[in-house]
Amino acid sequence: MTIPADTGAMIADETTGWTLWDHGGSGEWPEQWPAVAWRPITQERIVCTLLPPAHAGNRLGYLHGGFLASYAETCLGLFSEAQPDGCGTVTVSLHLDYPAPARVGLALTGEAELLRETGRMQFVRLDLRQEGALVLTASGVLRKVPRASADKG
Repeated sequence: MTIPADTGAMIADETTGWTLWDHGGSGEWPEQWPAVAWRPITQERIVCTLLPPAHAGNRLGYLHGGFLASYAETCLGLFSEAQPDGCGTVTVSLHLDYPAPARVGLALTGEAELLRETGRMQFVRLDLRQEGALVLTASGVLRKVPRASADKG
């Protein structure tokens, strides 16, 4: 899939099943990094990938933990974005572990699993890998918010 720049939208490629979540030009925090490409595997599993920008690095030449945390939090919300009605989410809790450093210039791939969903909440787990090595594990609780409410602030 070719990743277009500055689309500020969700773009689906029906031939491959991948969707591109691009915040470029949106004025929102995620526009600081590239689009996230993702696709569902099952109703409870989503894979995602992103090529981190050079400015996401730290002084040691690895990806900054804050960048990885933001990316992980975004990936946890993909299950809501995947729904036809596309409600938004707010993070209630987020737990992160960094078992290995991630390097600048190499793609991150992730697999998110929806562990449980209620009318208002989602419980999600995520593993991020780089060249097959586990670099981040996350678990989070997300509160679903209807788009009309989310758009009002």
